[in-house]
Amino acid sequence: MKKTLNVGIIGAGFAADFHAEALKRVTGTDVRLVGIVGGNRQRAENLARRHGIPDVFGSIAELLAQPQIDVVCVCVPSGAHADVVIAAANAGKHVICEKPLTGSFGEHANGTAVDDVERTRASMVDIEAAVNSAGVTFCYAENWVYAPAMTRTKQLLASSGGSILDIRAEEGHSGSHSPLPGAGTLPVEDLS
Repeated sequence: MKKTLNVGIIGAGFAADFHAEALKRVTGTDVRLVGIVGGNRQRAENLARRHGIPDVFGSIAELLAQPQIDVVCVCVPSGAHADVVIAAANAGKHVICEKPLTGSFGEHANGTAVDDVERTRASMVDIEAAVNSAGVTFCYAENWVYAPAMTRTKQLLASSGGSILDIRAEEGHSGSHSPLPGAGTLPVEDLS
């Protein structure tokens, strides 16, 4: 018997649209997009209409309170990931978190790079504790492992029987698709 997985999406921007499209292509499990919440209600409603999502919620807490939702996709600006992931875990929801896992860097940062790294490390510890305490599954949506360079590296390792002595990589793009904090981003104060 095929299991039905009911998914809620938190966020209504670029990443949320990407996740909704990807979830509609899952095979082997019946995936139903059942709800969305976004910092900009109109964008959330538009995304819901485009992807056939029946419910648009007014807050993250309201979406997390829905008993039919099994898993949530966290598609908010990365600086809010930890708060949302922890709230979702505390609500007993499995979590798929968009990359980067946590932290806020560059023009969205609050302080020095060292401060940002320390805050990011601390939030990762908090995420791990919440997920472990709640007994939920945490999935990190990073696609770098499927990039051609990584795929080729895995093939070379498998065929050679060798070991990696040193590997270095860098990934970059044009930056976050989210607006500056305060400009239509999801409020996380409703999570406590």
